[in-house]
Amino acid sequence: MSEHEEYYSYKTGPEIDAILSAAQAHLADSTNPHGVTIAQIGGSNRNLLDNWDFRNPVNQRGLSSYTEDGYTIDRWKLIHDGGAMTVTVGSGYISLNKTSAGYSAWLQPIEPWMIPLLRGRKVTLSVWIYGQASSVSLTLTVPASGAIDTENLSLGSGFVCDLIGDDGNTFLWFRIYNNTTTDGLSFYATKMEISGVSTLANDPPADYREELRKCQRYAEKIDSQKLLSPVGLCSMTIPFKATKRIAPTYAFTDYPGNANKISLIKNDWSGEHDASPLEVISRPDYLQINYGLPSGYNGFEVFNIFVSADL
Repeated sequence: MSEHEEYYSYKTGPEIDAILSAAQAHLADSTNPHGVTIAQIGGSNRNLLDNWDFRNPVNQRGLSSYTEDGYTIDRWKLIHDGGAMTVTVGSGYISLNKTSAGYSAWLQPIEPWMIPLLRGRKVTLSVWIYGQASSVSLTLTVPASGAIDTENLSLGSGFVCDLIGDDGNTFLWFRIYNNTTTDGLSFYATKMEISGVSTLANDPPADYREELRKCQRYAEKIDSQKLLSPVGLCSMTIPFKATKRIAPTYAFTDYPGNANKISLIKNDWSGEHDASPLEVISRPDYLQINYGLPSGYNGFEVFNIFVSADL
């Protein structure tokens, strides 16, 4: 045998045709006689959650822990009703720590336009718990109509995962909650997919740049901005890196940190003082700040800019 012969097939033409025909027939058989799942062949389905990989999450708000009602890491919201819980951004994971009994939940709102597309479909919820080799999952069928209040996926330590939504398709939450114990649990990742089986184990680590761009549809942290201009009405336009789903709310400060103030720059650069903008215009693509610059000044600065179009 030559050094190259081992790389050649010794099948005849008819034998190869027969193998190809059998493979095509198997692929065309929608009954899936062998019960092979996409997960078993290393495939994966799209994750319907944003910022799902907590080993390197998008965290534009920049805190290491969150305790108050509202958004935490991007797209994930903390709410309480009688309970108290802290969300901590760990090194390669997220921790939820209940500090008092009562209801507390950490959840991701799903876009309302997606809800009708999920009605009547099989959906699998997966959670990869810290310290575990694999994820736990639950496959459920989203009701074709009516309120959505699915069975629960038990995660341990009093925490459960489910889907909950109203009958009018105005909201749907992927929710991890605890309404009984004071305990903690940590997570590597989560997934929600249209499937009868979990494929989270086949997913590579999330691409941070891709997740950031998706998250910036809902919120964006913007670097400080400076505008130099002649005396008179001047306008600072701040374009967004991603178009927001709606015109966002906004927050910014002057240099000392006063809310929604700007810092005026003196002509001789000897100092600054704060002022209120004449007008702030918010659009899905940009934020515009207008001010009538008085004599003795040649521009203004804006700091700590954050815009939110979150659900």
